[in-house]
Amino acid sequence: ATELYIRGCVRYDPLDYLLKPNNNFISWLKDGSIFGSVQITANSQIAIVVDGMTQATGTRQLFHETWYIIEVRVKIDSVVGIVDVRIDGISEISWSGDTRGLGGLLTSIDTVRWAMTIGGGVKGAGYMDDFAINDISGAANTSWVGEGETIALVPNAAGSNTVWTAQGAATNWQCVDEMPPDDGTTYVWTNTVGNKDSYNIQDMSLSSEKIYAVQLNSWLYKSSAAIPSSVKGLVIVGGITYYGQSISPPFSFARYSKVWERNPNSGALWTDSDINALQIGVESFA
Repeated sequence: ATELYIRGCVRYDPLDYLLKPNNNFISWLKDGSIFGSVQITANSQIAIVVDGMTQATGTRQLFHETWYIIEVRVKIDSVVGIVDVRIDGISEISWSGDTRGLGGLLTSIDTVRWAMTIGGGVKGAGYMDDFAINDISGAANTSWVGEGETIALVPNAAGSNTVWTAQGAATNWQCVDEMPPDDGTTYVWTNTVGNKDSYNIQDMSLSSEKIYAVQLNSWLYKSSAAIPSSVKGLVIVGGITYYGQSISPPFSFARYSKVWERNPNSGALWTDSDINALQIGVESFA
């Protein structure tokens, strides 16, 4: 990507400000190399760093043990590159210039990292939450993310399809309801093409809130190269199945995600009633 809108929330440990200043909070990378970041300085202020150089520093002082919403817009360009930073929705810094990395060799972003790290990989202490990224492609979620939170919902009952085999738990949905996942302790499996498993999920704890996207996370692996060799994550909305991308899992567990920015059945924003009626699952393919 060449232009991203990034949001994250941060709360820092007070002693850590004094012992480990200039922690990277949000960094952007290409091929493993950091070429831009937003830091929290020794003076508890926000700084923009591009290609190893501090380009701008804000004026607002952040207080210890206080939550802040930090949003960053990054546009990679040799002339009109942009890094804008907002704190709690209010503009703090806006800098424009050459935002490429390694003297112009890095011209796009393939990774965004949230981590309290400084030189030598030393980690700062604190809390981070509610990460989100928008790019400028598509018809929705193409600008500032804004205030919000990420809510994790896990399976809590069988859905309309129970075809895969349970391993390590009594029912299929109980094999996939862990957070974080327990990998090879409980899981479902199949060796047949066309098998579908689906699960009801927990209800939303909030109502009348705008829901900007639903992300399905799956942890997958295959035990051999035999067919079925691929799977697709899925959601069932209004009785209709909508699939994510085809995935050929590796031979050890790995995470895959699919985002639906709008309800695929209606084309409108998701509602809490949509989520409460939603099924999620997986299907095997050749």
